[in-house]
Amino acid sequence: MEYTIDHETAYHYPNAVSESYTVCHLQPRTNLRQYCTRYDLSVEPPARIFSYLDRFGNEVQHFAIMPEHEELRIVARSHVVTLPTSGGEIPHDVTAASLDADPLVAELPDYRASSPYIALGPEVARLADAVPATGDDLGAYFIAAGSFVHDAFAYRSGVTTVSTTVADVIDAGAGVCQDFAHVLIALARTRGIPTRYASGYVFRGADATLGA
Repeated sequence: MEYTIDHETAYHYPNAVSESYTVCHLQPRTNLRQYCTRYDLSVEPPARIFSYLDRFGNEVQHFAIMPEHEELRIVARSHVVTLPTSGGEIPHDVTAASLDADPLVAELPDYRASSPYIALGPEVARLADAVPATGDDLGAYFIAAGSFVHDAFAYRSGVTTVSTTVADVIDAGAGVCQDFAHVLIALARTRGIPTRYASGYVFRGADATLGA
């Protein structure tokens, strides 16, 4: 499939601002399942755009606008080609011992440890104890943890913000998709499974729009 994605962000300020600094994480990744063949970022008011590759392999753009302005408009246009997938088979016979023996795991310490929004505290430990037992099968555990999060938490907007931590989500028992992703990441990391957060777009069909 080929997609052209227009992503527009507009800021309207009640009073003119003299300086604004922006970092954009809008460029789709290129990997074995998809290719970003074109990416353009435009800014109004005009600004010189700089780019760098962060430590997670994401292409990042940033810019500063110094003249006073009451609006800021950022438009990212991407062209992405996706490849057919195999259907996402569930891996089996992956144990903690076999995972630790994989030499590539040593390169993923950030994906197994606590982070600012995903602190592996006592709240997460208690929640992990409630996930149905799957023995030492990490693949089965991940699937069970996903089903557990789906059943145990209510989807309710307005309960959380972009700064809400996993502990707060667990306490509220509700949230939105970002919160559920954070909870699942936390549960996976308690078992040593390297897990990261990824955002993107979901194609809902030719007569629908792309959803973030």
